[in-house]
Amino acid sequence: MFNRTIKSIEDVEQFFDYLVKTLHLNFHPDTDFLNYINIDNGGSTFSPHDVDKLNFVMSRCFKVCEAADKDIYRIGINSLCGQG
Repeated sequence: MFNRTIKSIEDVEQFFDYLVKTLHLNFHPDTDFLNYINIDNGGSTFSPHDVDKLNFVMSRCFKVCEAADKDIYRIGINSLCGQG
């Protein structure tokens, strides 16, 4: 699990890269992690504990991006396209 505190845009980029490259997740910043479904078994991709943690980290990403006047969606797209 991602174990860094989100304090900078670089941290946001690293979290998004973790989602894409480590978890192999096609994610959207607005999507609650509870809503990711495992296609193999139809169940939740993440445990309730992991959902809470990942949603908290994403909320920090939004706050850091807002404070830095950066577009979180652009950062997400760059990560998904391998440009992060």
